[in-house]
Amino acid sequence: MSTDNSLLIPVAAGRKIFHYQIEMIAYNPRPGILPLKLLQKDQQTYLHYQLCSQQSLSAYLRREEAKRIEIIPILLKMTDILLESKNFLLQPESFSLILSHIFLSPDTKEPSLVYLPLEQGTGLAESFRGLITELKLVRPDLISDFWSLDNLLEYFRREYNSLQSLRNYLLQLSVQGQASPRLEQDKPFKLVPVKPNPANNQDESVEIEEAPQELQEIKAIFQDKKKQIKLFLLAQILIVFLLFLCSKMIDLSDGTSTGAVVLLIGAVNVLLIKKILLNDLDKEES
Repeated sequence: MSTDNSLLIPVAAGRKIFHYQIEMIAYNPRPGILPLKLLQKDQQTYLHYQLCSQQSLSAYLRREEAKRIEIIPILLKMTDILLESKNFLLQPESFSLILSHIFLSPDTKEPSLVYLPLEQGTGLAESFRGLITELKLVRPDLISDFWSLDNLLEYFRREYNSLQSLRNYLLQLSVQGQASPRLEQDKPFKLVPVKPNPANNQDESVEIEEAPQELQEIKAIFQDKKKQIKLFLLAQILIVFLLFLCSKMIDLSDGTSTGAVVLLIGAVNVLLIKKILLNDLDKEES
């Protein structure tokens, strides 16, 4: 229950209240922590907070005339409040991180938080995830860095281990948001057609026409060489076969016969090699 100047939160019967924490806040008022006191009304205990004309974040985001805000700077200042609270024997887990308990100053939009001097069973990571989920359900047109909420949810699921690490991550998101504004990130991907340059096209067309012709010539050369090698190898096999027949018909132990066979083999090889070379010369001249 809240009014323009105060917020009342009922305390369930039997729930333990840490009175020393109320006194610490009362005697050491800090920016960002709403002043509170205990209030008894109709046999019900309330935590009473002074709002000083501040408006809750949930109410701000529901206003039709509300201006766009950045959520990362607000979360960063909230994290600083939580870190500093440890110096006053307060528990960061005891801050209520829901939209209706986060208040903004009307001029500077500085956040102030509700501290619950009660036993808490919820961890900070879970509280922040609940807050971010709430933010994702409000109007995204009012949060200029709405794109960062999914990143934060993933961070709290996988990487969160301390408030200091959270602060460092928020600083990174803040820098990323300044380098890549949301409007630029939300633009759909488009293929931009490139206008052809006539001068470049002329050069490229020459290259495209010449390349296949060169490849064809190289391919033809390799094919010819392949045929020639096959022919030469076939001739060697034939020579070996003839030599085998000669060994059956002629006595190779005779030096004269052996010399004649060697001369015959050499002559055939010379003719084959000459044939190959003459073909190459004819092709080069043509």
